Amino acid sequence: MGQYQDAIWRVSEILLNYDNDKKIPMFGFGARPRFPNFNTNDTLHCFSLTGNPQSPEVLGLDGIMSTYSYAVRHVELNGPTLFGPLLVEAVKLSEAIKLSEVDIYNVLLILTDGEIHDMQQSMDLLVSASNLPLSVIIIGVGDSDFSKMEILDGDSGIVDSRGTKASRDICQFVPFNRYKGDPTQLAEKVLSELPGQVVKYKALMGHPPRPPMKFDMNSSVLNFA
Repeated sequence: MGQYQDAIWRVSEILLNYDNDKKIPMFGFGARPRFPNFNTNDTLHCFSLTGNPQSPEVLGLDGIMSTYSYAVRHVELNGPTLFGPLLVEAVKLSEAIKLSEVDIYNVLLILTDGEIHDMQQSMDLLVSASNLPLSVIIIGVGDSDFSKMEILDGDSGIVDSRGTKASRDICQFVPFNRYKGDPTQLAEKVLSELPGQVVKYKALMGHPPRPPMKFDMNSSVLNFA
């Protein structure tokens, strides 16, 4: 199993525990698709890894891994590396969810070697997405320079090109190699900011978390059947 497959397996296994239907849209970027029914000489920066532009969703961890294995045999990697189109797609999905008022929160998982050629646009999009039901988790694979990913992480707040500061932190960067040997530490790092980001979004929308429920063990019956 290669580094990317290892990272996809371990991180997806963590995040899928919090997904109700286990249906995950998978997108690639920085490549020329060479699928049997989807072939172009253009370098695309947001395309379905299933090979079907109208159906990017896969089911569960097995679906994620098999789709990735299929996709790597049918793409030609090519620069530049742009996060913008992926973020735009995530923003569109999250805007639709916000307008529909359904209780869904999106997480965009990006795996990268650390290179990025649209840093400012990505920062602008993260700022604009900070009032949407969206978090972004960036997993750095390999031992490259991830200093730009640390900037996008922006724990102290990021500012867009117009000087507007994000209303909340929505991005978390995790260097995979640092934690891959310890599944517990990896899970803690991947999830370390997500609960707080969800709570802050709810508060931003005027829905603070409910108070903790009191549970009386003496007067309750638990059924494990």
